[in-house]
Amino acid sequence: MSFNKRSWQASNFEETIENNDVYRRMSDQSLQFIDKDRRKIKISPDDGIQAEDANGTVIHDTPDCLIATNMVYGGHIYFKQPATYMNNISVSYTDTNNYRNVYSSITNIDLSSHLPSDLTNARGALLFIYLTVYIANAKTALDASVKTECRFSYTYNTTPNSNNMLIRLLSRCYATDADNAFLQNEIGSHCFCPIVYDNGVPYITLRTWNEFSDMNSNNALYVNSCYIYLHGFLS
Repeated sequence: MSFNKRSWQASNFEETIENNDVYRRMSDQSLQFIDKDRRKIKISPDDGIQAEDANGTVIHDTPDCLIATNMVYGGHIYFKQPATYMNNISVSYTDTNNYRNVYSSITNIDLSSHLPSDLTNARGALLFIYLTVYIANAKTALDASVKTECRFSYTYNTTPNSNNMLIRLLSRCYATDADNAFLQNEIGSHCFCPIVYDNGVPYITLRTWNEFSDMNSNNALYVNSCYIYLHGFLS
């Protein structure tokens, strides 16, 4: 194998570096860059690409395996301060049905105003998701239940795979006395979600699945809401 050589130089904040070997085989050599604070980026055949702080502690490393076709690189995490409320994905009905299996509409949340304006490679969002379910007194029967899931998609404005769950909640009514006639429950959790792009605009694409079962046939309210908060992002 032959390597092309030419003179080159790269300037940093305090000096100019010259080298006549542009393409160098890394079979037994390493390349290191050290800044004024003694932080180091090292490229070597043994360690791959590593970043170390001034004490030699590894603060970034690359995996020693290939990124498989069914994997997506996650990136580095940045916390957003303060966190931001983004959206509420809700389904709500008042009718005489005793069973309903329903999907919300696909929700594409535009993140462009919530990320740094010069960031073009955000890969994931750190979310807090808060689910609430409710079946009114007149609708509740023994064993009435609600199952709900919030799911994400890897592609803008497309239906998520059923396995792409961010959070899941099951609520069931075990008593129908006067103090427990309605069914209500809540759950919240942090989760990561991939950021998808459409014409350069960053989005998260979400949808909820909801199953209401074993209700009575009275004409009354039943509802599920999914509140989305942005707590950070990965790049």
